[in-house]
Amino acid sequence: MMLKIEDLRRLCSDINIRETKHARHRLRSRGLRLSDIKNAIMNGEIIEQYESSEPAASCLVLGLDTKKVNIHVVVSIHKEKLCIITAYCPDPLR
Repeated sequence: MMLKIEDLRRLCSDINIRETKHARHRLRSRGLRLSDIKNAIMNGEIIEQYESSEPAASCLVLGLDTKKVNIHVVVSIHKEKLCIITAYCPDPLR
């Protein structure tokens, strides 16, 4: 199933967002906050789809954090919740 940015944005609210334990740890260690993730989803674009990921299809969003710095967010929709898998600042050389 291909994810659509409109669906990610529709679910992008505090009550609908779930972070994996991995995501929570990575966000903290990388100095990213939930507001950064939400900003990236609301203003970004899907640049890769991972249709065969489990338990649900996921995608890579490229967007801007609250400081207008590029970040990547890997996200899925599972049981009508927006699941944050990980997020990081991309290497500008890649």
